[in-house]
This record gives sequence, structure tokens and C-alpha cells, in this order.
Amino acid sequence: MKTCKIKGCNKKHEARDYCKMHYTRLCRHGDPSIVKYKGCRGEKNPRWKGGISKYPNRIVLRKNRLIILMNNPKCEVCGKEATQVHHKDLGKTNHELSNLMAVCHKCHFGRCHKLVFKNRKSKYQDRYGKTKKELAKINGVSPDRIERWENQGRSFLI
Repeated sequence: MKTCKIKGCNKKHEARDYCKMHYTRLCRHGDPSIVKYKGCRGEKNPRWKGGISKYPNRIVLRKNRLIILMNNPKCEVCGKEATQVHHKDLGKTNHELSNLMAVCHKCHFGRCHKLVFKNRKSKYQDRYGKTKKELAKINGVSPDRIERWENQGRSFLI
């Protein structure tokens, strides 16, 4: 029986004279001896933002999330199993227990965050006071054309 070519590994070879484990490491990392790839942690990660969390005091939030979900395992909106915690004031800084409520995923996105998105103006309403559809109608073009013009930095007839 042919065995793996890595010294000390006596497993049966799978491909390219490596056992399944070493062949997988070779395919994933380019080297069969690498046990765990640690190249994308911390500052080496392309999404690194200097260690900044989008939630200030996230440790307090994590602690309070556990307290809320342990004390109230049911969604406060629909009564199903709660899996998430919602900030009542829609902010990311106030992690007090009185500002947090236990909710399920459906209620958290559907009822809580949809309100935020629904009431938010589009970039066209902010810049020009009209929606993209209204601007397209005024200019006699499609809404896609308005978006292209916006990306090119062209002005619209208003």
C-alpha cells in the first residue's frame, strides 16, 4: 500500500502522493504542512478598519444581550423564540437594558429595521428633491439613464 509522502504520516495516499488531509491542506493553502491559515486575521484582513467595531462598548452589548435573551426567551412582538436584541431608540450606542428588547429575526428586520429604511430618503431626494423615477420623467429618459448620469457626474434638467 502506498502511503502519504509527508514524513511521519502513514495514512493511505489519496492524490499526488498525499493522504486526504495533506492533499486538502495543499489545495487550500498551497502547502501540505500548514495546519491552520492565520493570514487574514487582524491587520492582515482586507476589511480591517483599525479594530473599530460598529457598536461602541460592544462588550456591554454582548453582556446585556445575554441577560435579555436569558430573561426573556420569547419575542416581545410576536411571541416566537427570540434570537436577536433590538435597540428601541434605533441607535448603536445606548446598550442599557431598558433600551433593549428581545425579538425574533423576522420581527427584527421586518418590523423594526424596515421602518428605518422606509422612512429614509433616497440619494436623489436628498440631492434634487425628487425621486429617480420623477427625475427620469422630467428628463424624458429611463431611471437607469438617470443612474448612469449620476455616476458620470452629469447634471439633470430639473
